[in-house]
Amino acid sequence: MKLFVVVFVAFYSSIHYYIYSRITNAFPLPVHLRVVLVIFMALMVFTPILIRLAERHGYETAASLSANVGYTWMGLVVIFIPASISFEIIRLISQSGFFSKMIQLKITSRTVFLLTILITLSAYLYAFIEARVIRTVHLTIKTPKIPKGVGKIKIAQISDVHIGVLVRESRIRPIISILKKENPDIILSTGDFVDGQLDHLDGLSNLFMELHPPSGKYAVIGNHELYAGLKDSLEFTQKSEFTMLRNETVTIGPLNIAGVDDKEIHRFNIIETRTETDLLSALPKDKFTILLKHKPIINPDSVGLFDLQLSGHTHGGQIFPYNVFPLLVFKINTGYTKLTNGSSIYLNRGAGTWGPPIRLFEPPEVTIIEIDTSV
Repeated sequence: MKLFVVVFVAFYSSIHYYIYSRITNAFPLPVHLRVVLVIFMALMVFTPILIRLAERHGYETAASLSANVGYTWMGLVVIFIPASISFEIIRLISQSGFFSKMIQLKITSRTVFLLTILITLSAYLYAFIEARVIRTVHLTIKTPKIPKGVGKIKIAQISDVHIGVLVRESRIRPIISILKKENPDIILSTGDFVDGQLDHLDGLSNLFMELHPPSGKYAVIGNHELYAGLKDSLEFTQKSEFTMLRNETVTIGPLNIAGVDDKEIHRFNIIETRTETDLLSALPKDKFTILLKHKPIINPDSVGLFDLQLSGHTHGGQIFPYNVFPLLVFKINTGYTKLTNGSSIYLNRGAGTWGPPIRLFEPPEVTIIEIDTSV
């Protein structure tokens, strides 16, 4: 964790140095304003760390204020960087010998900076709104493992809600409304239900207690349950009336549901009691098997042992153009992907946000999956 903090501070500082250079190239600021700018940026670099410290020591108001300022700034930064680089490339090309003779237009550093600010603010406003408009994604899967007389089984998947200092009741209510409207048979949570410290989330678990699907609510842990503290995370999720599946299975009519812990649990010196393949191998083969697994990692030894893996974690990248990185890491697109040997995976974009309270061209979602007979 200490190494992560050092790398984060170094990387985030270098980004701020780039922004500082763009500002000072565009405007010849006097020394005292440069000092103010440096102090502000230094504070923003360390704000994510200060937020965690404030949460840990029970300073809820300070944590909330710091999070709103610091993560708003972070959102502006992550949009500003690619926009600025793109405009700088355009400026350099326009000033090259061939194009400068054709265009006869000099684009200054100030013009580039002001255009970048305009794009950044516009994109942030759109992304702030998009993060609060949760989409309902529908998927139908036909399988002979569902007896004809059973009818459709409606499953709701939520993932990456990140309940914490920024995601509170106003962000949770739309999720609850969708789930009530859809009235699923089962609700499944694929990790990162919570985020950060859990000392001041009193009452939020009651929102999920309003949901009573006939076949129950089941959840697995993600990496943020571990960061928040596994004991408290489990207690909060169970208060929300979810049954935790920690390398465990349950059979409900024609469905098998298997849930595995996030692999990051090994960093916390917690040993797995059963492997994923052992878990799946022991299940009845004539039933439709759903594997709940936070990260969209495909275990080749498990392919063919499950029918559908439900995962989250990536948020689809959350903010364009960073949505390319999850695909490079996990090799799985958001949405539904068929694998081999009758297995498939659905990768949920998540309903909440991590860090900046925005989503740019990667909208939040609740997934409704109908399992129907193909007979």
